[in-house]
Amino acid sequence: MIVKSQELAYGIHQVLTDRIPRLLHGNDGLIFTSAEASYTPGTDRKILKWKPPSENSIDFRLQLRFPPLAHDPSQPDFMAKPAFMLLMNHGREGSHYYDVLEVDDGEWEEMKRGGEQYDDRVVEVTWDKERERWRFMRFRDDKLEGNFKTVVENIIRSIQHGVEAETVSI
Repeated sequence: MIVKSQELAYGIHQVLTDRIPRLLHGNDGLIFTSAEASYTPGTDRKILKWKPPSENSIDFRLQLRFPPLAHDPSQPDFMAKPAFMLLMNHGREGSHYYDVLEVDDGEWEEMKRGGEQYDDRVVEVTWDKERERWRFMRFRDDKLEGNFKTVVENIIRSIQHGVEAETVSI
């Protein structure tokens, strides 16, 4: 059994530059806990979870919307590139449109060659700050629904107000 090492907050530079690179498993962030606060089950507002904005991801249900056939507008054109709709989980209200997953023509051709079903699956996406669009990371077949709306809202705030590792370790 390996016990995670603990550091005081002023040791963050060492954690980011020395300890994390030597981990035997992946890492996507840090958790800052109070040395004096008692344990709180569920969401503990006294705990600060940090991860770089570029590492934040959201799970959405993906729905493909194909354009209509030119010669029969009542039928979808399954050979055309669809709109990739990201749906957010609203609980009993079902899933509602949140945004689109931008897929360029090259990515679409690669997706078709892969032979995967994309429609009506839960996908994990990240925000590409440079291109200002959602990027597909992977399928989340372990989940039946995407993230609940309040989780999405919290992650969006974290992305918008996030602090990169270079700023944290100063």
